[in-house]
Amino acid sequence: MEMGTLKEKTKHPIHLRPPDREKLRILLPCLARFGCAFVFTAASLRGEYLPLGICMLTVSGPGLYGLSALMGVCLGAALLWGGSTAMELIAVAVLIRASVWVFRGTEAAKHPLFFPVVAALMSALIGGVLLLAGGLPTGSLTFYVLRILLCFGGSWLVGRALTWSGRTPLLLLTGCLVLSAQSIAPFGLSLGVLLGTLFTVCAAGSPSGLAMAAVCGIALDLTMAMTVPMTALFTLVALAAGPALRRSRSLAAALTAAILFGGLLLSGRESVPVLWAALPGAALGWVVPGGFWQPPEKQPRRLPLAVLHMQTASVLLSDLGGRMLENLPEMAPADPSKIFDRAADRVCKSCALFSTCWSGACEAYDALCGAAAPMLQRGAVLRDDFPVSFLARCRHIEGLLSAINQELDGVLYRRQFRHRLEESRSLLAEQYRIFAAYLDGAVAAFSGETRKKPVCSPVLGVASAGRKGSAISGDRGASFRTARHLHYVLLCDGMGSGPDAMEESLSSVRLLRGLLTAGFQPEDALQLLNGIYLLRDDGAFSTVDLLQADLSTGEVTLWKWGSAPSYLRTAEGVQKIGTAQPPPGLEGTGRAERFQLSLGAGEFLVLLSDGAAGPETEELIRSYGGRSPKELAASIVGQGGEEEDDRTAAVLKLQPAVSQRQHTTACT
Repeated sequence: MEMGTLKEKTKHPIHLRPPDREKLRILLPCLARFGCAFVFTAASLRGEYLPLGICMLTVSGPGLYGLSALMGVCLGAALLWGGSTAMELIAVAVLIRASVWVFRGTEAAKHPLFFPVVAALMSALIGGVLLLAGGLPTGSLTFYVLRILLCFGGSWLVGRALTWSGRTPLLLLTGCLVLSAQSIAPFGLSLGVLLGTLFTVCAAGSPSGLAMAAVCGIALDLTMAMTVPMTALFTLVALAAGPALRRSRSLAAALTAAILFGGLLLSGRESVPVLWAALPGAALGWVVPGGFWQPPEKQPRRLPLAVLHMQTASVLLSDLGGRMLENLPEMAPADPSKIFDRAADRVCKSCALFSTCWSGACEAYDALCGAAAPMLQRGAVLRDDFPVSFLARCRHIEGLLSAINQELDGVLYRRQFRHRLEESRSLLAEQYRIFAAYLDGAVAAFSGETRKKPVCSPVLGVASAGRKGSAISGDRGASFRTARHLHYVLLCDGMGSGPDAMEESLSSVRLLRGLLTAGFQPEDALQLLNGIYLLRDDGAFSTVDLLQADLSTGEVTLWKWGSAPSYLRTAEGVQKIGTAQPPPGLEGTGRAERFQLSLGAGEFLVLLSDGAAGPETEELIRSYGGRSPKELAASIVGQGGEEEDDRTAAVLKLQPAVSQRQHTTACT
């Protein structure tokens, strides 16, 4: 039994435990913080230390990360400085970590200025004690104040740099690293010069190559004085190596070596140690893979997660719209035989003459067949639809007529229900399509498009009067501008007059303006309004005139749905626009009329409500010789006649934009 169990166990391979990745994920950041804190502690200026290691300590985080940075600062202070400077650095670092431990989890520790303030206070406290005790020379008072300011500003700046995106944080941290490493020179080899040359060579030819060279050169020039500044040498390398890379990498490497060698030789003997550190740095840059040398290819712009969600939602909405149109019920024609059979089952089977009337059924069948056509045409059956002989023989003719009409009503009701169901599903599918198109448009707008400057500006004149002088008008309009320099003019005429018509037109204007401002296409916005009217089915409607003027091109598009004719007045005459059609909400398959227009210099487009339309209005527009849209609109509304309906006129013209004189041809 034991042997069998052992054999069963050995059938399954024994999985050796791989390296613990979680420990590596903790160890590597700890080592990085330790190394950065150690190197940054070496930062100095004119022999006085700079608290860059303290700044790195304040942003290292809690737990092992902060402890690793603390060990790096303490070790760097002991090995690189010693004496009172090491004591000051270690004391400030320990007090900062103690403050982190004391205030952990509190609201104060979450403030972005908490740790910069703590670092500045600790530096001022320890440095002041040593200064008063004579541990610091009097000449170091300036650096004492400078270190306090650097503790605050540097801690805040490094903390912000770690959260920024782009090249700025990299350049800032690289400059601090080169400045700090300059004080470390194992075997007489300046680590700062080596790193500065390496970073300059690796970044040459990239978009940030010149900035990287300047930052590394400035960091070195702050810590050493050369006859030929390192900033000039590094920027010259960046400017020369970039174009040389387009021919060959070897040419760029040789050119870099020549610039460094020649520039450092001009500095005399003082350049010998620098040269021995710069050439190895350049050599390391040469052996780096070529991807660091070549200018990075322009990567496609990564879309944010919200945009990806919009793309997914657009696909889903399109799919839902397609599914709504699947398996629509078929509208089968009414079958009169089934209507007569069900009516006969209800009435004739209980009659004593059933067997006599329906035994041969020739007369009964002929009578019913003759009544079928007028019944379906009229929607009801009457006594006159049957022969006199059939009426005289049937004892329950009234009951039979009533049963037939009831069955016919049931068929018509079912047909009406199926028709409304098909219409509702079509409307819902159309709305899914519209919202999917809106999301696609939002994604396309985010992806970026060339912004054009407006070449035209609209001049609008509006006049309105209520029915018989009433202050309440059923006509409502709006004029507004949206993104991409699109200017809209809306005119809605509510059915009838009075408060109900005013409320209807006002709600239509609000809905359309909101949809257009949000980015919906005009056709889709009008279809949504049509769907609302159809589904609401309360008998209230509003006509729509919707004008869109693209001020960047001068193109004008007009949509009309159930509204009065509009007029385009040109130098050649007056053009009537629009035909009579039902307003939105009366036909499920209806759509707005669309007209593409061009408004040149001096041309007017006149939008009218029903009360302001008529032959006299057309003649007035034709004979008008002025140039003011406001004057023309007021003349149309103020002309004589019985005001049996609300009257509104909106007159638009486009004129060249003042700031775009060079592009006025688009509007003229």
